[in-house]
Amino acid sequence: MHRVWLSATGATAYGVIHFTLPLPVGENLALSGFLDEMKKTEGDCTLLQRQDDLSLPGIRFVAEGGLYRIHVNFLVATWEGWAVYAETLRGKPVIADEFDLAVRAREHTHVGRNDER
Repeated sequence: MHRVWLSATGATAYGVIHFTLPLPVGENLALSGFLDEMKKTEGDCTLLQRQDDLSLPGIRFVAEGGLYRIHVNFLVATWEGWAVYAETLRGKPVIADEFDLAVRAREHTHVGRNDER
C-alpha cells in the first residue's frame, strides 16, 4: 500500500509505503530490497546517507532515484515494514516551507500493526 500527499506546486511529497516481507528478515536486508525496488521503478537509485536510529527504531536514509530525492524513516517489524518519507524533485529548488511541512508530517507519523498489544 502506498499513500502520498503531493504539495500544490508538485515539488514536494509526503508519503507512507507499507509492505509485507516473504520472510522475517532484518532491517538491512529489507532496506536492500527496498532500494532494489526503487531502482526498478525509478530507473536509478543511489543511497546518499544511512543512519541507524534507535528512537524510531529503524533506519533513516536519503536516496536519489530517477526523479526524486527521498528522505525516509524505514521500519521493519517481523513480516512487514514501512517507509515514511518526505520527497523533493531532483534538480529543482527545494521549497523550504513545503519540505519542512513534509518532514514534520514524517516525524509525527506512527506506524504499526493494529493488533499489536
